[in-house]
Formats: sequence, structure tokens, C-alpha cells
Amino acid sequence: MGPKQEAGPESTERRQARRYPVDLEAEYRLLDALGTWQSGRTRVVNLSTNGVWFETLQDLPRGLRIELAIRWPSPSGLIQLYVYGQTVRSEEGGCAARILRHDFRLQKAG
Repeated sequence: MGPKQEAGPESTERRQARRYPVDLEAEYRLLDALGTWQSGRTRVVNLSTNGVWFETLQDLPRGLRIELAIRWPSPSGLIQLYVYGQTVRSEEGGCAARILRHDFRLQKAG
């Protein structure tokens, strides 16, 4: 028999990719249950290849379609990471979304 495994955070971790702490400004658009696009500003708190955690003022239902335009740090300040995904969890002060697709875009100066 092998060594006994302790129950703990490592055994319940469900994330498939490591999350990195960030503090990035973003604009969002989400498609609500009535089929209406809503938009606003937020801050991205952490990011991975599969998911993103961002601040919210209210809980968001699971399964909403979301688009985030994240200002990516660069010397020119003209790069944005566009993330397209779906909300998977919401708690007081924040929401997690699964990233389904992403791309980087250069913004026009001025």
C-alpha cells in the first residue's frame, strides 16, 4: 500500500492551468439572459490560459457570454488582449470566466 494522501487544497484543485496574479484594466461586454449586451469597466485580478478572474459589483449568473478587452502592459500601451468566454462562477466582488478564445490586437494611436 502506498502512502496515505492528505485531503487539502492540492487534492481539490480543479484548475487545469496555473493562474497568474495581475492588476489590469479592462472593458467588458456581457450578454444577459434577456439577450441584451451590457458593458462596463473592470479590473482583471488573475489570468491563465484557460480562465480569468475579474472584479464585479454584483454576482453574475453562470453561463453568460462575456467579452473582455484587457489593456496589456507594453511600452507603447497600444496592445489589448481580447478574451471571449463564459462565466463559470461568481462570488462577492468577483467572477471567474472560462476562456474559449482570445487574441491580441494593436490599437491605433491617438
